[in-house]
Amino acid sequence: MNDLQEVEVSRPLTLEEALRYATSLAEILRRMHRDGIVYGRLDPKYILWDGETVKLAENGADASGAYMSPEEVRGEAADERSDIFAFGAIVYELISGRRAFPAQNVEELKTQILESSPSPLEGIPEGVAALLRGCLEKSRNSRWQRMNPIVIELKLASASARQAESALEWREKMLSLRARVAANTDRLEAEHEFQDALAAELRQAVQRIEETQAAIQESIAGLQKSAQLHARALEGLQVAAAQTDEVVEHVVEAFGTMHKAMVEHDGDAKALLAARNGS
Repeated sequence: MNDLQEVEVSRPLTLEEALRYATSLAEILRRMHRDGIVYGRLDPKYILWDGETVKLAENGADASGAYMSPEEVRGEAADERSDIFAFGAIVYELISGRRAFPAQNVEELKTQILESSPSPLEGIPEGVAALLRGCLEKSRNSRWQRMNPIVIELKLASASARQAESALEWREKMLSLRARVAANTDRLEAEHEFQDALAAELRQAVQRIEETQAAIQESIAGLQKSAQLHARALEGLQVAAAQTDEVVEHVVEAFGTMHKAMVEHDGDAKALLAARNGS
């Protein structure tokens, strides 16, 4: 367990924490007052907590005096309303992290308690601020008179604080969700742009492939046509060769016939010459 003095020198509590401790302390004071007991000289060094609830140690004679009520400063007897003043000063410190009366010496402290009001706290619900003002009134007759309504006000403020914190958490979650949605939207838009660019490139590639296929088909058609022409030319050459062979055969046959005739004619000439010579 820790004492509230450590809270003062370390950091202010969150509003929800401060209200939880304040409510627990107010419950203790309410029970004491109901039993006719006035604590007197309430001081944080005698208030201990375990993280959820607080408890009061026995009243100490060496209280700092920083939380005394105006009537106690004047030497008057303390009553329930004196505890309420000290309670208000302690809760002020829980919320703000600073003392309600930050004097440098005893005389200055007495003057502040009797004449000065603590600096207003900013960023807290008006109900809590009004509660503290009611606790810290200089005149005990102008203060909250009993702890019971203070407990009720603190519980209402705690419920409102929890609702406000819950609303803030939901707001932060919604802002975070919106940011993620926006980021995802940007990412999706970027992906869509990339996909559109990729689709355009694919369309161009398909077009180039189709153009290449058309050129290939045209080349094939040209080759087929050229092959047909070559086939026809070869067929013509084959016909011409056949005709040439036939002409050669006729020539050879004619040459043979003519040669035979010449040989026969030459034989006849020789025979005739021989006959003439014999006669």
